[in-house]
Order: sequence, then structure tokens, then C-alpha cells
Amino acid sequence: MARIECAVKDPRDGLYKKATVNITVGGATGKPASVRLEAAIPGYVGTKGNTNGVLGQMAVQALVMDDANQPTPSTSGNNVQVRILGGTAATGGARLVAGAQSGSVLQLPSVGGVATFSLLGGEEAGTLFLEMTADRFDNNVSNGIQDPISAIRAVQVLEALTGLPVVQSQDLGEVTKGTTFTALLSATGGLPPYVWSATGLPNGLSIDAGSGMISGVVAQDAAERDYNVTVTVTDKNKLSSSGTIKLKVVGGVPEDLAIGTCNPNQVCDIGVAPVGVNFTYSFVASVKDATWTFNELPSWLSGSVSGSAGVLNGKPKVANCGAHTFTVTAKKGSSSVTRLMRVRVVTGAVPAGGAAEDYTCP
Repeated sequence: MARIECAVKDPRDGLYKKATVNITVGGATGKPASVRLEAAIPGYVGTKGNTNGVLGQMAVQALVMDDANQPTPSTSGNNVQVRILGGTAATGGARLVAGAQSGSVLQLPSVGGVATFSLLGGEEAGTLFLEMTADRFDNNVSNGIQDPISAIRAVQVLEALTGLPVVQSQDLGEVTKGTTFTALLSATGGLPPYVWSATGLPNGLSIDAGSGMISGVVAQDAAERDYNVTVTVTDKNKLSSSGTIKLKVVGGVPEDLAIGTCNPNQVCDIGVAPVGVNFTYSFVASVKDATWTFNELPSWLSGSVSGSAGVLNGKPKVANCGAHTFTVTAKKGSSSVTRLMRVRVVTGAVPAGGAAEDYTCP
């Protein structure tokens, strides 16, 4: 029995406060209560037959402790079981060895609570899981395990010593519904070749696992919004990292602009503009958030945007009499529609006190 006493001075009243606790030193029960695996430095193992200087074997210690955190006593039988858990690529060809035993499962005796064995890497890189088990019932695993005490340790199997692969986050900009889209992603570091995956892509787009190419045609039912896509790259060592790819899905501009009966095969008249009278005309697309541009406008006419409409405004003079043609383009995302338009400047009404020649077209 040992007593530990702790005293501290309370700054509020200047008095010493103390506490004591009694602990039992030793008190071993001999029954396994905890187990753990300790891998030799550097803590990883190379693939079988690799030529990159990574050792393909590693010593491992299995430690068995009782309720008082003391080593369990040695027994006449085996009191430690170690096995390679299945389910990962790295398990293929990997094995455990100790003395005459070799395979995916070992049963070993411990000395002073420690059993030693070796792990040999298999054909594939990746993460391998070792499970260690002791039997609390009788500290013997050879006669069946009735009250298992277990622990699992992950061990990395490497083809070569590299850093993690890195994929940079980036903004791919706008992606228009109904149009083909491609973007090639790249990674650095790690051990090529890489395997790519992505979550959160809009409907219609996918990523090629081998090349990192995002491609496809965004479906019409995809929501028009910003997308934050998680892209993950995994190298030959099965080491992974992720980045965020941003893109914005927008709707395309269809051919049916709301400009009367105008179609791509004709010049579309938007009416007449009398001399001396302010002329205004608005173009509206059949989708929201279109942008407008005007080309080859006559000098008396100017174009602007008001809300979702493209607007023409101007006041012609006699010198502007006649027909004027120009183009108007509605664009959304990467798609656009252009129409050829025409406006005619005609004679205007002569205001009181005005000269007829200033308002009359020849």
C-alpha cells in the first residue's frame, strides 16, 4: 500500500488545502484486461518484392496486461492470438510468421506479457488491419476463446516512400445545361498512377477514375446553383487526399427569344421610330438571368440592360431617316442566341414652332 498526499495554498484565504489517496502497488490478477500491438520503427511495411528500398517485413510485439496493468504471467499454452483481418487489397499475400508458424492467423505464448512475431507485406499496397486477442477466462487461446479481450491496429503497406498525393481546390466556373463540358484535374505528389473519385457532381457529369477528367452534359433537371464537389485522389500506396472543386450550373438560352415572330432566318422588324420622338424597345429572353449585347447599332440608338431585359433607347433626327439593321445577342452560360434586327426612321410630327424640314424624311 502506498499513500500519495498533495497540498496547495489557496490564494483566496492563504490556507493550505490537502488531499490524500491510497493506491495498491502490484495486485496483479493474472487475467488479461487489455491488449495492444507495438510495431517496430518505422511502423510500416513494404510490399512483397518491391524495389524501392521499403523493407517487406516488420517485427511486432503483442502485449497482454491484467487489471493492474501488469504483464500477465506466462502459461503452458498459447495466450495470444493474432490475425490479419480481410477486406482490404493489402491482405492479398500478406502473412504473419513466428517460429514454425506462418499464415494469416498465429497463436503464440507470451513471456512477461509479451509475444513477438513478424508481419510480411503482400502484393498490394494499402492499409492492413491486425487483430490481437487474449482470453480473460483462462489466459489461454489454444483451447477456445470464451471471454475475448481484443484490439485492432492498422499498418500501412507501401510500394514506395512518398508524401500524400495532393489535389488542388479550384473553381471551374459556369457549366451550362445541355452543352458538353470537360475539365481535366491534376494531382501532385504520392505514387502514381492515381485513382479519382468525386461526390456532389450535378446530374449528367461524372469523373473518369483513371484520368481525373470531369465530363458530360449537365441534365436539364439539375438545380441551377453553386456546387461544391469533393474530389478524392488515391495513389498506388492507397494514400488519399481530397480537394473541393467549385462550379455553377446555369440554364442555357433556348432559341425561342420573346421578340415576336422573329426567327434565325429573317431580319426582324421592331417597328418605326419617328424623327424627333424618343424610341424605346425591350428584348426579353425566355429564361432568367440572360445577358444582352448589341452590335452595329446606329449612332442615334444605344443599348442597355434593365433587370432581365435588353433595352434600346434613342431619338432619331432627319439625318437618320431610313432602315437600320443591327444584331442583338442573349447569352447565358456558354450558350447564346443572336438575331438580326431592323428599325426604320420615318417622318415625325412637326411640333408647334418647329420647321418641317427638321422632321420630314426625304
